[in-house]
Amino acid sequence: MEEYFRSTRPFWKDIYEQNGIDGTLYRLRRDRVNAIVDSLGLPTGSQALEIGCGMGLISVGLARRGYHVNAVDIEMGMIESVRRLATEAKVSNRLIGQVGDVHHLDFRDNTFDMVIAIGVLEWVPSLAQPLSEMTRVLKPGGHLIVNVDNAWALHCLLDPLKSGVSAPAKRLARRMLEKMGAIRVAAHPGRCSIRRLDAAIAAAGLRKIHGTTCGFGPFSFLSRTVLPDRLGVRVHNFLQRRADRGIPVLRSAGEVYLVLARK
Repeated sequence: MEEYFRSTRPFWKDIYEQNGIDGTLYRLRRDRVNAIVDSLGLPTGSQALEIGCGMGLISVGLARRGYHVNAVDIEMGMIESVRRLATEAKVSNRLIGQVGDVHHLDFRDNTFDMVIAIGVLEWVPSLAQPLSEMTRVLKPGGHLIVNVDNAWALHCLLDPLKSGVSAPAKRLARRMLEKMGAIRVAAHPGRCSIRRLDAAIAAAGLRKIHGTTCGFGPFSFLSRTVLPDRLGVRVHNFLQRRADRGIPVLRSAGEVYLVLARK
């Protein structure tokens, strides 16, 4: 996993600046997270933890709000990037960056008022241990913001190779080929249903406050993109507006399932 994120670091650095559908979706996810943070109205000086901080955009944004932030990532290059960004933003006095693993967080129980893990649970083999660790370090009454890639996202349902129906068979085939040495063992993001994440959050002792999906695309068929970027962005905007109005099916069919929970 560490090797994968080290090798793809340029992608994570540039993706938020891209004008196409991928950049649009990543910016939307970030903006939705920031909106949830602002809705909480936490006081200045609150203790915040971001797990999987990546290049540090969310962590630095938290520090700019006056929170004391611990930014954790599995890859040292990401930590170096978030430290540089914090220095440029003049918030390094409120931000600590360190290497860490979501399965074994190096913090005491009941430390943080808010824990954020965006783009993390897609990469873990099981939800139970990471959510248990996040719950442990949250203060009573503290808030958790997490996401998964939605197993029943609309663009997956429309592509037979991405459909949730075929996912178990694909995972089995990949594991067999990896064991045989036919393909290299590599990091693979996974998808999760809304129901499964909700159940895991409840099992960790948290109460879900709100859950929503967002992001539509990129649309493909047999894993080949079928819409050019400009049209893909227009289709996404059209569908997202209707999902935000609570249109049945669409409101649960976004690419990202984003949840706010409380301990």
